[in-house]
Amino acid sequence: MSPARRRLSKLTRPRLHAPVVRERLFRRLDDLRATAPVWIAGPPGAGKTALVSSYLEAARAGVLWYQVDPADSDPATFFYFLRELVLVNTPRRGRALPLFTPEYLPDLRGFARRFFREACLRMPAGTVLVLDNLHELAADSPVHSALVAFVEELPEHAGILAISRTDPPPAFAECILNSRLSILSWNELRLSAEEGEAVAVAAGLQNIALARRFHEQTDGWFAGFSLLLERARAATPSRVAVRADAMETVFDYFSQVIFERVPATVQHVLLVAALLPVAEAALVSRLAETSEALNVLESLYRRHLFLERTSSDTPTYRLHALFRAFLRHRSLSVMTPAERQAIARHAAAAFEEAGRMEDAFTTWVDAEDLPQAVRLMATAAPGLLAQGRWRTVLEWTDIASERGAVLEPWPLYWRGRAMVFSNRGAASELLDMAYRAFRDAADPAGQIICAAGVLEVLYLIFRDFLAMDPWIEVIAALLDASGLVLAPADELRVNASLLMAASYRNPDHPALPRALERVRHLLPKERDPNLAVSVASVLHGYENTSLDVSAADLAMQIARPLLGNPELLAINAGHYLAMEGYTHYMHGRYDQSLTGLDDAENLIAGLGFAELEMNVSTWRALCLRRDGRLDEAEATIRKMDSASGAIDTCFAPRFFIKSCVAFDRGRHLEAVDLARRGWAVAESGGQYVGIMLVGTVTSNILVGSGACELAEEFLVRMRAHVSGPVTRHYLCAIEMNEAWLEHRRGREESRDGHLRQALRRASDPRARERLRWYGNALSELLPVALERGIEADTAREIALAFDVRPGRLWLESWPWRLRVYVMGRFEVWVDGRPVEFGRKAPRKTLALLKAVIAFGGRDVPEDRLADALWPGEEADAARQSLGAALHRLRRWLGNADAIRQSGGTLSVDLQICWIDAVALEGTVCPERSADETARLFLRHYRGPLLAGDQGEPWTLPLRERLRGRFIRVVERVAGLREREQDFEGAAALYERGLDADMLVESFHQGLMRCHLALCRHAEAASAYRRLQRTLSQTLGVAPSDESLRLLGLAIRTE
Repeated sequence: MSPARRRLSKLTRPRLHAPVVRERLFRRLDDLRATAPVWIAGPPGAGKTALVSSYLEAARAGVLWYQVDPADSDPATFFYFLRELVLVNTPRRGRALPLFTPEYLPDLRGFARRFFREACLRMPAGTVLVLDNLHELAADSPVHSALVAFVEELPEHAGILAISRTDPPPAFAECILNSRLSILSWNELRLSAEEGEAVAVAAGLQNIALARRFHEQTDGWFAGFSLLLERARAATPSRVAVRADAMETVFDYFSQVIFERVPATVQHVLLVAALLPVAEAALVSRLAETSEALNVLESLYRRHLFLERTSSDTPTYRLHALFRAFLRHRSLSVMTPAERQAIARHAAAAFEEAGRMEDAFTTWVDAEDLPQAVRLMATAAPGLLAQGRWRTVLEWTDIASERGAVLEPWPLYWRGRAMVFSNRGAASELLDMAYRAFRDAADPAGQIICAAGVLEVLYLIFRDFLAMDPWIEVIAALLDASGLVLAPADELRVNASLLMAASYRNPDHPALPRALERVRHLLPKERDPNLAVSVASVLHGYENTSLDVSAADLAMQIARPLLGNPELLAINAGHYLAMEGYTHYMHGRYDQSLTGLDDAENLIAGLGFAELEMNVSTWRALCLRRDGRLDEAEATIRKMDSASGAIDTCFAPRFFIKSCVAFDRGRHLEAVDLARRGWAVAESGGQYVGIMLVGTVTSNILVGSGACELAEEFLVRMRAHVSGPVTRHYLCAIEMNEAWLEHRRGREESRDGHLRQALRRASDPRARERLRWYGNALSELLPVALERGIEADTAREIALAFDVRPGRLWLESWPWRLRVYVMGRFEVWVDGRPVEFGRKAPRKTLALLKAVIAFGGRDVPEDRLADALWPGEEADAARQSLGAALHRLRRWLGNADAIRQSGGTLSVDLQICWIDAVALEGTVCPERSADETARLFLRHYRGPLLAGDQGEPWTLPLRERLRGRFIRVVERVAGLREREQDFEGAAALYERGLDADMLVESFHQGLMRCHLALCRHAEAASAYRRLQRTLSQTLGVAPSDESLRLLGLAIRTE
């Protein structure tokens, strides 16, 4: 914190010389403070400040003293200086105290509660906050509402004393009614007769009768009483009443009792001091051109003549408001305008040099030097806006304009920047005006900074990205021009604005790469945490559009260490966390995304950031939906709908989110209607990434809902938006959805063409990433690619990368995590590699896997498994053995989800684990040709089910069912070949069947028929002998009569 801030008079406690101890009022304050904060109301000169200061001194209480002035009517100014007061005077503990930046405007009272709560946590027990001169607040100032929140939030260990010339305004009515605010009124403040006598004696007046007469003349008004005492000391008593409501008389007394009784040099010191906001002795000496200023001011202070001394680092005095008003009024007749202005100019320059910008501006205006006042405003504006004090910037420009000043381009620019927080449309117009003024002045730096300002306003509006287009061109052209010189922070802001606008409007704009390069170069060097974190958010926005992951990596590298910086505004931190969360969402890191969104939501909770809260909820709903948590997604949508003044976003309209959830719920007609309405919102906003993502996902929903014609229209629109190298990667997802559309239409040739092109494009990691959200299309199309050999390696990589669940459970070439072969052999493959059982194979563990498969693989009762595998054990023991075996099996397979346990049953998760026996059952379907069915059956049927476990009775039912189906399939297809006179083809099928099962006599007979038809009689006889040998050795039986008949035909013919 700057030394200038530490010395601010408004934040220092007044020091009184030998103050009057008013025990009566001390006791009254004790009583009032015991139940509530106290509002002390009385006219000027009633002794309010002296009372409070002496009371707290006697109580030895910790004090935070705040001098209110008209500028504090702006909440940002009030909270800024109150924050300074607390930080300087209390230990650094608890959370950082925030600045009142514009984002808090919708919930000023809530901000005030949180601020005061955190401030009180820093205060030692017994600390009292004194708010002096509260009457200086404008009647309509929202700060009154904040102070009500202070009163309501006040903890037991702290106190508030408010000092004002007026009673509490209407905002405090409820507090007063509920006894949450006590009032010490003017009637109580008046000096009692006894107190008057004590004051007179302390001042050296021993005439008690005279003191009582003064008390009557002043009606207990402290200032008037002091004036009469001073006059009595000068031996010029008066019988004129000096009351608080007779200012003309008071001014006369000031003149007669104080001003006219001192030398001209002292008068000049007092007049100069009155022209300053506060009288710093060294500055008064310089301006009055006398070394006596300190002595003059100190003398009046010690004589209690309407001065108080502040506890700042240098001797500084504050004139009583009445006395200062008198002196300023007198200066009009004693000094020439030129003299007053000269003093004010020198003072303003001194204030500006000391960093006291508020005092400097006021004094420049007093000096009627408007060009200097306007110049100062432009100089101070960046700092004021950083403090959230945009109202001060507007107020200063209003003051200058009302006095006839013409705003030059820079003041016009800063007025536009300040107007952003109250009227963004007007702000854009002002920045446009400033841009044109800079253009007329041939100032390219001013032009480009104004253009960047317009883009920032349009981003905040977040509704009309189309309006960014001309300003993108303005900045691009100015960056191309020679002679442009910008400060590093301005260059970073300009290039970040261009990067943001181009990313959201035209990612293929030729100016974008250079803007990105400059941002990458400048951002790591930026020391302003708010600018750095804001630009990091822009990098996330660019990454979301381009999928340039290095941009997000840089953003996280820069922003993450700054999130704990106490100077970082909550709005900027919250926006960054939300943007980072969305980046995780884009890449399928849903847990990380939700964590980031939780962090953003927790950070901004209750702060009144309605738009950011809506963005966070939007991204949360999208993420929950993608993660399959539809109930939570719908709850989030309901929360969004019920939000006060709920707004919509063009990058992901609520209609669109509702459409996605309705589609996943299977409500396709509703999904189509909502999708069309959501698209209308996205298209009207003009944000590129919103258009592309909403449009492509909408196309996917339309295809999945059967609205094929409309889906085709959308996909054509999406293609039209792809224009260059940055956006070309979007074509991969468009092609994939076009392939799915053709697949649903039954157009295989067109489907395969689109599918091939999409998979080729997926060699680009960015293009591949865009496929993540289309699992429904991938689950149908990737099996096609694998079966038809269309970019099969890429198809497998995508299936693994996105954990695609295949629509064809029989597809062996799919990249399954687990594969189990039980037909003719028993093998388990994990991640493409066979598991070696070794000598000590886990027999019971493997038996459990085999039994689950043998019993159908789905919803197998645990009791049935226990009975089959542990028949000799008691029921409880068998169940325990089953549980232990299941635990070992899951661990052995390396995947706890492979075997699911639910409702007393076990199931193999067929989305994870491929089983040849299950694939066999899935190959028989009406839409598949007989030849294709036979091909698939022969591929998977390598022998009887669990051939090595034929002695286990639980294997028999499925083994016989599959064997029977196998025989029927081969017989049907091979018989068809025979009828078509394709005896070679039929013979090949019978041979393939015999390779799988030599005991099927009908296969031997079919092979003999084919040999006979081809006149290969010896081969027919040989086939019989093989049948005879197989049956005899295996089953101990002879061939059937039909086989003998075929043998006879072969022998006779031979």
